[in-house]
Amino acid sequence: MTKNEWQSGAFSMRFNFGRLIRSIIIIGVIIYFAVKMVAGFIIDEQLTQTVVYGQLNIENVYDGIIFRNELIINTNVEGNIRYNVADGDRIKKGLKIAEVYRDTGDTSNVQTLSEEPENFVAAQTLTISEEELDEEIEKLVNALIDARQRKDFLQVRDLKQDLDLKLDKREMLANMDSGSNSGFEQAFVGGGVLSEGQSISFYSPKAGIVTFASDGMESVLTLENIYKLDYDTVIKQNIDVKSLTTDYVTNGRPVYKIVDNSIWMLVALIEKDEISLYEEGKYVRVNINDETVTGVVSKVFETGEKGALVLKMTEQVSDFHKERIVRTKIVRENYQGLKIPSSAIVSREGIQGVYALGVDNKAVFKPVKVIGYDEESAIVKNGFVEVVIEDTPERVRSIDVNDDILILGVNYKEGDSVY
Repeated sequence: MTKNEWQSGAFSMRFNFGRLIRSIIIIGVIIYFAVKMVAGFIIDEQLTQTVVYGQLNIENVYDGIIFRNELIINTNVEGNIRYNVADGDRIKKGLKIAEVYRDTGDTSNVQTLSEEPENFVAAQTLTISEEELDEEIEKLVNALIDARQRKDFLQVRDLKQDLDLKLDKREMLANMDSGSNSGFEQAFVGGGVLSEGQSISFYSPKAGIVTFASDGMESVLTLENIYKLDYDTVIKQNIDVKSLTTDYVTNGRPVYKIVDNSIWMLVALIEKDEISLYEEGKYVRVNINDETVTGVVSKVFETGEKGALVLKMTEQVSDFHKERIVRTKIVRENYQGLKIPSSAIVSREGIQGVYALGVDNKAVFKPVKVIGYDEESAIVKNGFVEVVIEDTPERVRSIDVNDDILILGVNYKEGDSVY
């Protein structure tokens, strides 16, 4: 091999080696950016979700109590009875409902209705007096003063919320006009003793739905008692509906009941921290026994350890005229705010929040104020939220639209790198 050939071959090898190095570098850069793109894709699609504005139909299931305008018709005569209408019929004023008559036959073996409904409870055992409410308010005021002196700001906040709710309820009681809000009436038909072959007819004094069912709570669960009732006690009552139908009635016995079907009230027992979620005048959907109707929020107030959501109803569901305590699902429609996965919400040192992606894909905790949620999604407030940090209330920045948050927040802690 000549010298020139050797030099030419060496140059070619150096050239090929340099080109190889450059090729490796280029391929490495391509792989690096490809990995970054894939990693970013994985983070965006699997680990995180971008915060957007959205709406949610938020539904909750509660125990509900039905309040009705009711008129009980009693008899002041004794005798056999026959009925001209069926339970649940819509009737007009002046319609013949029943007839009591004196039969010439032997009445010693007829079925009689001689006892009060078994679960009748006196009103005073289920209601809270204004004096009792005033005592609760005084205790809260004293506790609030003590908490402020101890600089226990977290307790101050909780006590103030309870006090505001009690004062709202006290104002409701003060403004009530019980005379105009009465939802229970009684009337008596007949008098004296029927002779053999004589009869007396019972005609409806008003339009509505007729029912021969009574639960003994008609004089207690009235419209004027809605804000006075001790709902913790009411909900524990074993309220059993009893039929008023019989073959033979005695003096003073109830014969039938007329229920106003133009309006009724449903009081749902909600959690106390849900009181602020229901706004007076807003419409909600109400599902009872698989039937859905519309209600409007009339009042929301505290009652013991719970809140009471009072709904005004103008549509009927089957058997509303004789049911009292029902399991009800309430749907608040079109609740708007920032929509995030429910799984993103975590609690850190007693503060609810989510982990958002910060600089260099580091997890950063941000407090959130949850407005409502279901199994999959939550609606939270945007802007600033109030939290208590080292016993001091502070307004801090929450998440905002277009923030990237970690879908499974429970898997992370502050400062974690997200790959």
